[in-house]
Amino acid sequence: MDKKEFSLDTNNSNKFLRVSAIIFGIMCIALAIIWLVINLNKGLVAKESVYPIVFIILFGIYQVSFGLGKTSKYINIGTDGIQCKQHSILPAKHISPSGLDKIEIFPLSVHFHGKNSKKFIFRFGTSYREIIEPVKSALADFAESNGIEVEYGIEEI
Repeated sequence: MDKKEFSLDTNNSNKFLRVSAIIFGIMCIALAIIWLVINLNKGLVAKESVYPIVFIILFGIYQVSFGLGKTSKYINIGTDGIQCKQHSILPAKHISPSGLDKIEIFPLSVHFHGKNSKKFIFRFGTSYREIIEPVKSALADFAESNGIEVEYGIEEI
């Protein structure tokens, strides 16, 4: 089985956008730190004025991470396992075929049941629907090649 990579991002970022995000992120971090240092020296910093500065610094860090490609969401299905990242700020999760007992495929999510009764739910969302069917078929192929049980279900609301 070949390694299949599926991007779950709704936007397609080009090089200009990524470089702009890095520059903007660095500017946000630098200006926030400069403002904090200047106002600390003047003694004008109150607890309430630090909250926006922390937000701007975290936003700058996110922008730099986006520019470096660290916030992309994806699911990669290969012979050695499944690697998925469904949240832009959380790390990717690796699922090995030896640790899987069953895969349940639903219309908008996939439930991975581990042999130690641990369950991981991967949600697709509704913003990028054309990628759902290819991912489902790739997961079914992965399960078949590794001898993992596959069940199809209907989600109840």
